Amino acid sequence: MPKTEQVFVRIVKEDKVDDVERELYICRKLIERAVASESWASELYFSSLSNQTIVYKGMLRSEVLGLFYTDLQNDLYKSAFAIYHRRFSTNTSPRWPLAQPMRFLGHNGEINTIQGNLNWMTSREASLRSPVWHGRENDIRPISNPKASDSSNLDSAAELLIRSGRTPEESLMILVPEAYKNHPTLMIKYPEAVDFYDYYKGQMEPWDGPALVLFSDGKTVGACLDRNGLRPARYWRTSDNVVYVASEVGVLPMDESKVTMKGRLGPGMMISVDLESGQVYENTEVKKRVASYNPYGKWVSENLRTLKPSTFLSSAVMETEETLRRQQAFGYSSEDVQMVIESMAAQGKEPTFCMGDDTPVAVLSQKPHMLYDYFKQRFAQVTNPAIDPLREGLVMSLEVNIGKRGNILEVGPQNVSQVVLSGPVLNERELEGLLSDPHLKSQVLPTFFDIHRGIDGSLKKALLKLCEAADEAVRNGSQVLVLSDRSDNPEPTRPAIPMLLAVGAVHQHLIENGLRMSASIIADTAQCFSTHHFACLIGYGASASRIGGLTLDELARETLTFWVRAFSEDTAKRLENFGFIQFRPGGEYHGNNPEMSKLLHKAVREKSETAYAVYQQHLANRPITVFRDLLEFKSDRKPIPVGKVEPASSIVERFCTGGMSLGAISRETHETIAIAMNRLGGKSNSGEGGEDPIRWKPLTDVIDGYSSTLPHLKGLRNGDTATSAIKQVASGRFGVTPTFLVNADQLEIKVAQGAKPGEGGQLPGKKVSAYIARLRNSKPGVPLISPPPHHDIYSIEDLAQLIFDLHQVNPKAKVSVKLVSEVGIGTVASGVAKANADIIQVASRRLLVLMSHD
Repeated sequence: MPKTEQVFVRIVKEDKVDDVERELYICRKLIERAVASESWASELYFSSLSNQTIVYKGMLRSEVLGLFYTDLQNDLYKSAFAIYHRRFSTNTSPRWPLAQPMRFLGHNGEINTIQGNLNWMTSREASLRSPVWHGRENDIRPISNPKASDSSNLDSAAELLIRSGRTPEESLMILVPEAYKNHPTLMIKYPEAVDFYDYYKGQMEPWDGPALVLFSDGKTVGACLDRNGLRPARYWRTSDNVVYVASEVGVLPMDESKVTMKGRLGPGMMISVDLESGQVYENTEVKKRVASYNPYGKWVSENLRTLKPSTFLSSAVMETEETLRRQQAFGYSSEDVQMVIESMAAQGKEPTFCMGDDTPVAVLSQKPHMLYDYFKQRFAQVTNPAIDPLREGLVMSLEVNIGKRGNILEVGPQNVSQVVLSGPVLNERELEGLLSDPHLKSQVLPTFFDIHRGIDGSLKKALLKLCEAADEAVRNGSQVLVLSDRSDNPEPTRPAIPMLLAVGAVHQHLIENGLRMSASIIADTAQCFSTHHFACLIGYGASASRIGGLTLDELARETLTFWVRAFSEDTAKRLENFGFIQFRPGGEYHGNNPEMSKLLHKAVREKSETAYAVYQQHLANRPITVFRDLLEFKSDRKPIPVGKVEPASSIVERFCTGGMSLGAISRETHETIAIAMNRLGGKSNSGEGGEDPIRWKPLTDVIDGYSSTLPHLKGLRNGDTATSAIKQVASGRFGVTPTFLVNADQLEIKVAQGAKPGEGGQLPGKKVSAYIARLRNSKPGVPLISPPPHHDIYSIEDLAQLIFDLHQVNPKAKVSVKLVSEVGIGTVASGVAKANADIIQVASRRLLVLMSHD
């Protein structure tokens, strides 16, 4: 248990409350910086250092908080307000400093955008200036702490704004704005708030995620909800002048006859109380009051410019032969054009492929890859799932503000001098429009390196020069940097720097030199044609694989492999098929290849140990494909006698199959796998989509291997069951009924994982037969996609409730939760364990880890 001290500080030179608070804030920040290099630095924490508020918190059970802190037992202890928050941690390991509430906020929820928020807060630190600090801004840096929780960092951002002179309500409206663009009644009720949000949209990125935030600086106390409204929040006011806000009805005993006002916070709404005047402000009053502080509407109308959408070019600007040359130079394959680009152009949506990816990860591949292939999307987890921008159009926007992002501590018309784009993707005419804006002073920076110049023209040297040019342009007033690999006459010895590398290098250089907020970066590139490419460029590689090993020289060689191929004398007349998506002889290695399939079928068909040994040797000789291929057992112990090894018959009882839904594989395959695993004593997984009730009972009508119950199967025995021992409860709830649940040995919760990242399984309409539609309570021919799960699971508390409900429906079944492997997955898994999951499954690229309480 930590040692707790309560200190009293005397400040003799300041009379005003806000000045005293600022001195204490600076004092705390200086102490934190002074001990940062100590091994115990993370153990030093100021719960509060304020003349307005005192925070009592810890890793304690709710009922003992008042016993632990004896102050709270004293009848003389009086307070005009109290904020109480209890929850358990999921995205950080529990520690006393991270217990709720924080210094200003009690935060119930997750900030799903936390990585971006931390990066941008770091970027803006150099530009922070305010008269209230009297030139001491450096004393309060750094603002954020990547090792702290999302709640703690949101609290730090709010603290910066409040200590710099903003009111708590204003600070929360800046940090956690409501979805104002498509709000049906906002313009009628408080249009001035729209101007406020428009003003700050280009200056502060939203701290977004399901969140109920309670806040106080000691003079004001209030609560607000995130833009989606994914947290419950109710409020009451009584005749004895007490205001209650709680996540649930019945949290506190209350005399209903005294209630004079009550309501519910909706998406983006806020309520606050002025503790000095006793005035209660509901949402509309709060927003109007804050938005009236400054003439935001005037500033926006006079300074914020909108780039009007332009039509695409009506005809091609290159001949077919030149187009082919450039596609080859930038690494396009025939699969990219035919299966990705043409598919998106024809259907207007991202193409999807079935049954996963069985090729080597890029860093292990023997084939050259684009830099994008070394990056992977970070999956949403059960505890902070994805939200779909199409279904949630009311709260989503793709608008982008271009230009200098001003000092967030300063308020004035100059901060809103930006250009608004309807989305992050530009066509040629729109780019020309930006380049012609006189206020932006756009600078185009070519992104090429020159192998003809040897070391002086190397990729590393070219990146350094590119960063220096970007630095100089920004210092000379440029607010837009256009990194471009566009060239009228591409040269064989001057390949383009991979655009993702160029963007990332310039981005990081500007951050390190305190210039990132002064300019926007635009990529004008031929090497960006898939949604993954766009996401990587916008994210600057924030979700990169942590696996090392690729040097700049190796990256340059991979780039040259594509580039020189376009300029060789025997240049192909068509794009090469690298076989990254579909198997082809001579292309990329696929784990599921025809030779492997042929050998396996032969071994099974002939029931031959020799044939099976040939199959095993084929697998042993395959190229390194996954990271486990790099591992070897390292032990100085002698092998134990085979007689002491557990028999195979008991080992296979712990085997489980992957979750493959009926429809993704045929009915015959699905049922055969289930019967086989049941014979072994193992477990098959239903996947999502329900299960036919005829599979739940043992077969009793088998004659010569055939059954009228399952007439499409052969080799059956009386006593066989085709039921899946593991039944999946995915976010779509397809086919999930009480009878489905009670006929399971294990219930697996799977959320936001499937054919399309951020969503569950996706079954094309042509596969939805009448039989499958009946099991899924759907209609034949209608595509079935598990939606993002925010309709019922958007927090660890909701997951805990679902686990509890499943245990109630089927007390005999264990409940498992499927997670996706990522950095910090152990912390998430520990949170899921606290939600009472019996088994936690961590899935990765051909890697599976099971954790059990047992």
